[in-house]
Amino acid sequence: MYVASNPICFVYSTTRVQQLTASFSATDYNINVGVLQTAHSIFQQWRAHVRSDELFTEINFVLSKFMDPFMQLFRQTASLLLTTPSPNPSLTTPKEKYALLAQAMVLLVEIYYDFTCQDLPPTIEDSHEEFFGPGSGWFQAFLLWDPVELKGDVRDTLIPFFSPLCLPMMFSRKTPPLL
Repeated sequence: MYVASNPICFVYSTTRVQQLTASFSATDYNINVGVLQTAHSIFQQWRAHVRSDELFTEINFVLSKFMDPFMQLFRQTASLLLTTPSPNPSLTTPKEKYALLAQAMVLLVEIYYDFTCQDLPPTIEDSHEEFFGPGSGWFQAFLLWDPVELKGDVRDTLIPFFSPLCLPMMFSRKTPPLL
């Protein structure tokens, strides 16, 4: 059942979307990441749904409330990550804040996909050049983006995925014995 087909759920959804958009912060990306995670968990369901009037009613409602703050946050975050020197150093330093901005950007791209998987919203269609323009589009810039601030030791990334028993074998110079 889609939210738009149930009046009680639609009122709840209306309140939730308004709360999400009101929660965005120009300076606190901890809040923004939480809001974006919540929004993505709601919007990603659209990817698998079959087109229907109810679905498009819900999507159009969300787009009418969420699109402008989303685009503003996307532009701000992309600008902070891609502009050197940073237009706002207090948001990009230390390294942990820069990583938080990158996490927000990943979520913004996920939501961009959520918004475009059923149809192209007019706002996104009108800003096609901004996102995909040759030499100037956000997505082209992110394909070339390779910030030193986010580089780390590969073992830092692998440790949570492997048991402590496997780590000595993975990083030793000796070949483990065959059983």
